[in-house]
Amino acid sequence: MEENKEKSGRKVYEMLRGNMLDLIYEPGSTFVKRYGREPGREISRYFVDLIDKNKIDEKKEALLYSKIENCCRKICMMDYAGIEAINTERDFILTQNRECPCLIWEDEIKMLYHLEAMILFGRAALDIAAYFFSSFLIKPYGETRFDSFNKLSKHILGSNDKNLLKLKELLERLGEDELSTYRLLCGCERGRSLRDIVAHQTIIRIEYLETKEKSEKEYCHIIINKQPIPLESFIYSICSEVIDIFSTIEDLIIDIHKITK
Repeated sequence: MEENKEKSGRKVYEMLRGNMLDLIYEPGSTFVKRYGREPGREISRYFVDLIDKNKIDEKKEALLYSKIENCCRKICMMDYAGIEAINTERDFILTQNRECPCLIWEDEIKMLYHLEAMILFGRAALDIAAYFFSSFLIKPYGETRFDSFNKLSKHILGSNDKNLLKLKELLERLGEDELSTYRLLCGCERGRSLRDIVAHQTIIRIEYLETKEKSEKEYCHIIINKQPIPLESFIYSICSEVIDIFSTIEDLIIDIHKITK
């Protein structure tokens, strides 16, 4: 009787945990439509199983779950900043001659504000997630934790754990692309990441350039390593790749710990 009561209580607890992200993702959220899924949903559904299987105590359990919630909030903030950057640019360009737009004063500050916020929130989301990820990726599970995604990724790249092979290959592939979000937000062995440059050295570079043949109209670009990237492509790449990295690791943790979906 007591055992059945405890199981019943655990099911209710698990259900409540799974629904906690409803306080973050509103009913009309377009995350699934735009990115394929809502980050954190999968891992929150199996969170109780992870805790039970790895004998995590209540104090650590609460901290780990808060990491999921806060990471998801940062991802939403990143996404919102990206959308606002696009909307700000669209409002701005309506006031300009497309052949020579002049981004100055408050218009420039608004654009920089949203773009740099997106970059900083994206990196923060990965760093917060690193604490949770490392707890269930690195043996002994629940004992090793990193507060930096950069440190976690370096550990994975140097690991011989067969369970981490696919993730290691993904990070190696992303590390070879100097314009990948992983490189831009977390950096590499050579030079600083875009996030560090924006946070400590300078501002992000915005330019209006003629990019379409037989047209003198100029379009908004972000300059990265002297390469122009269309504004909307840059924003979608940052947001979607952060979510892809998060989702890939979510699925890997569930697979590693053999939790039945």
